Amino acid sequence: MGEARGKARTKAQGALEVLEHRGVKVSADMWTRADACTDLEQAERWFKRSFDVERAEDLLD
Repeated sequence: MGEARGKARTKAQGALEVLEHRGVKVSADMWTRADACTDLEQAERWFKRSFDVERAEDLLD
């Protein structure tokens, strides 16, 4: 796994961890999508949005 891909995956997973910490339910499908993330810019957008969205489904739009 390349460094950029690894960073993207870690950031995307972090976004879902923020949601769970906030009490937002995260499905297994969402974790699969985060694990497959290879775009660091997209993962950073997800991470920033994770502090504001009410539903996990709204995060990965």
